Amino acid sequence: MESFYTFQKEIHKLTASEQYADTLSYFKKNKTTFSKEEISGNQYLVADVLKCLRLTGAYEAAQKFMTIYRILLNDSTPERILNAWLLVLYDWYKSILTNNGGTKLNEEDDKKARIQQQQNQEKIVRQFITLIPLLSKQTGEFAFDLYNLLVLKVLKSETKMTHINWRLINDFCISVDPMKLKTSTQEVTFNNKGREKTSELASVLETWYAQYSKSLFALGDYSACLKICQDAFANITKMHYSNEIWFSRRIAQCLKMQGDIASAITKFEKIIVRKSDWFMLAELADLHSQSGNKEKALLLMHQAMLQPGELSYKVELLEKLGDLYTGSENTQLKNNHYKLAIAIRQSAGWKVEPALYKKGDMLDNTDIALEEKNILFRKLHGEWKSSVGEIEHNTVSSQSNDRLTGKIISLSIPKEAGVDIRIKSTNGKQYYAFIERNNPIYSKIKEGVTLSFEVKPLPDKKLDKAIKIRIQNQ
Repeated sequence: MESFYTFQKEIHKLTASEQYADTLSYFKKNKTTFSKEEISGNQYLVADVLKCLRLTGAYEAAQKFMTIYRILLNDSTPERILNAWLLVLYDWYKSILTNNGGTKLNEEDDKKARIQQQQNQEKIVRQFITLIPLLSKQTGEFAFDLYNLLVLKVLKSETKMTHINWRLINDFCISVDPMKLKTSTQEVTFNNKGREKTSELASVLETWYAQYSKSLFALGDYSACLKICQDAFANITKMHYSNEIWFSRRIAQCLKMQGDIASAITKFEKIIVRKSDWFMLAELADLHSQSGNKEKALLLMHQAMLQPGELSYKVELLEKLGDLYTGSENTQLKNNHYKLAIAIRQSAGWKVEPALYKKGDMLDNTDIALEEKNILFRKLHGEWKSSVGEIEHNTVSSQSNDRLTGKIISLSIPKEAGVDIRIKSTNGKQYYAFIERNNPIYSKIKEGVTLSFEVKPLPDKKLDKAIKIRIQNQ
């Protein structure tokens, strides 16, 4: 009978030579020669067996191995065993994420398989939640890299799920020590339409702040969400994926939920200077509506309807417009907004509440034909455009022949011919301009530079154009 020392050395030798299946066969053949305590008490043997089970995809067998040999994971667990088990969990987690079922199943079996997959996935994340604090106590470079690898994988994977489990993500984020997360960024190269491009990825710390704040907002913990967003601004020097906008938006949303409407409006007003997507304008409109400024709310809602975006996404906005017009003299305009909302819901196969039919002065289940839907949209589009254009035109008409001053607040990526810029005037209004490369001021164009200019009204555009531009004090 060979000694335990020989047994352990042979397993290590086979593992080192990447003969993983042979290692497991050898272990199975000789394991009964030794006590469970001898096997579980040798961290090198345990780590090698776990590695072989992992690299042969025998994840459930690895779980049984841990149970049979009563290998506990706590503060006293050797680092070698903890890390080996975390790598098993990491590969197991990845295999679940990439498992598409292989064989086609009937609908009922497929549903059961998906539920089982989600349950297995959550079990692994729950283990990470327990074990990551243990990993954080290690000081080596390998442990640091593994810690960040696990955090990034879970955060990116769980937030891509069809049905996001924000409670699970929140619990995971709480278990993470942000002081252990990488602040460095990474550049990746990819092909876009045949052209090679480089992009910089967010750090693990920035990703943690983003997903943690999202989970807090989703769970209604607005005070904690506010703090995390503010901490993100304090600790991240350069943000990616427009995160500075999304953190600001989350702050504004939290202020709204806490009843501080005035502060939320101020925050949103600053956001839409940089990003005026339809849903941003709609959220700001809601705030003005709550504060009693119906006229401002209507204008913003009209602007939101004119912004790019699927019409079906704006169905609730249409209903809110109808609500704002309720009580006005223009009953037809109110009804048309409700009718268009109903038509969109019908064409998408969505439920239409009886209350919505009633608001639109329609009988329940009244069908709206596609042609009528298109006519309604064209009519309302004209109303929105007229409303927005009228107000903007009145604002700039007295300025068109006078020089204004303002600062550059944003620049586009420079093109071959020049660069697009956005200017915010001292009157609070924004203007668009294009600076050609051959313009003498081109090399001095950057954010914060003060310009003087004249205005060319563009009633059919979102912004009027700044012309005859000069750098101030030149």
